[in-house]
Amino acid sequence: MPIERYSYDTVETLKDMQAGWEALRAVRKAITPSAESNPQLEFILRAPDINIHVIDVSFAVLKDSAERDYLHRLPTSLVLPGEAVDRLRAAARTTILESPAIQALVRQDSARVLGSGPKTSAGSAQTEGVPPRAPVE
Repeated sequence: MPIERYSYDTVETLKDMQAGWEALRAVRKAITPSAESNPQLEFILRAPDINIHVIDVSFAVLKDSAERDYLHRLPTSLVLPGEAVDRLRAAARTTILESPAIQALVRQDSARVLGSGPKTSAGSAQTEGVPPRAPVE
């Protein structure tokens, strides 16, 4: 439960940061001509031109109920058998790539899928020079 609470708090903090940056950018757009000569408004002028997309993914979306149950039964541990690690990585990739939110970002050209080459034994895609643990950017 504490991990879930921490994750929830982190997600909400990221959402708040994004909303704050959007507000600062809107103010910056409105005041830029007059603000450039006012050092008190420097903070607004430096509002980041980035967007944070908070996306919740979980094994609950996996279609294979046996695989989903297997993954949910794995212990929280720093040491797992190689097969478990391979299955976790393959499931993580599937849940991320099949996420409707990720697919929407790809359609909007806000994200792109990396590593769509041939499958490895662990089920992850490999492309030369692209780390297999970073399926989206």
